[in-house]
Amino acid sequence: MNEVFGFSEAQPARTRREIAFDPAQPLAKPFADPRERVIPFSNPKSSANAAGSFGYTGAKEPVARFDDGTAAITARRIGKGHAYAFGIDLGFLLLTGYNNREQGVARSYVNEYEPALDVLLRLLRNMYREGETAAVTLDAVPQGKAIATLITHDIDYGASLTNAVQYAKYEAAEGLRATYFIQTKYVRDWNDDVFFNEAGLAPLRQLRELGMEIASHSVAHSQVFTGMQLGSGEERYPQ
Repeated sequence: MNEVFGFSEAQPARTRREIAFDPAQPLAKPFADPRERVIPFSNPKSSANAAGSFGYTGAKEPVARFDDGTAAITARRIGKGHAYAFGIDLGFLLLTGYNNREQGVARSYVNEYEPALDVLLRLLRNMYREGETAAVTLDAVPQGKAIATLITHDIDYGASLTNAVQYAKYEAAEGLRATYFIQTKYVRDWNDDVFFNEAGLAPLRQLRELGMEIASHSVAHSQVFTGMQLGSGEERYPQ
């Protein structure tokens, strides 16, 4: 099958970290942002996050390359169609991101642009459109716009409640609505004191008055959570 997909050998490794797309390749042209041109898929320094991959040698039409120079994605025109080889497990990588297990793989934890999974899904869409003259795809963003931005805030620390009001005032002034995920923290632990009390309700009411959505961020970041008994779902404060 090597000849069909346009490469010589497939070399396995767990030392690769990034995939760099060839901007001259038609399928990769839409990836204009630097963080779309080079995306992470593994953390080789971590035994838990070092993903296996196949690096293709002798690739005739590489769509993208790994950081060691071998081809990560190959392309070959065959008759009216194309054959593509992926050197990474797309399903595994998608589940890693969707299940919030990207620690050490993603380039940032919060407050930055990390488009890695979107780039791969857009690439698959481009391949589908290229090979199917009657292709039908749905917009990934409502109303045909270029991008959707969802603004969320995690309130898991006492001082964050006061800060949240300042954020909400700015957002309201800009005509934006955000979601504030609130911990109903009524117990003191290693991390912080109680802040879901009468004093803590005042800023929450201000958030609502400013048009913000309030949602759940559990009760606490407990280090002993795995040792707690499973509840029935009928528990009520303060029990």
